[in-house]
Amino acid sequence: MSLPSKPYDNKKHYDVGRMRQKIEFWQDVVTDNPSGGSVVVPTLLLSTWAGKEEVSLYTQGQFQAGQTQYNKMQYFVIRNRKNFFPVKDMTIVHGSDRYTIMDVKLLDDPCTFLKIICQVAV
Repeated sequence: MSLPSKPYDNKKHYDVGRMRQKIEFWQDVVTDNPSGGSVVVPTLLLSTWAGKEEVSLYTQGQFQAGQTQYNKMQYFVIRNRKNFFPVKDMTIVHGSDRYTIMDVKLLDDPCTFLKIICQVAV
């Protein structure tokens, strides 16, 4: 398959040159402490390159139906991996911003990229 001549022309092909953002996936893990209790420890799962896209207001309205407040939302696109799949409520760190994953969509068939919709963590 030849690549499209115009940027973003083919909706099935994600241009890897757009993956310029360094992001990290974090998840809270509950571990036992020596005194018999438990502690929540944030754990780094993956550090990778991603593409960053803005979310339209229409999409935000659909995703947050029934809520009156609009939160800052963000799309990140990463390569699909065999050993890692992001799940809801993981945290993404991009620079000084923290995002909570709300949904993950498969982009291609066969899936080579994942599109992750996130909300700014408060």
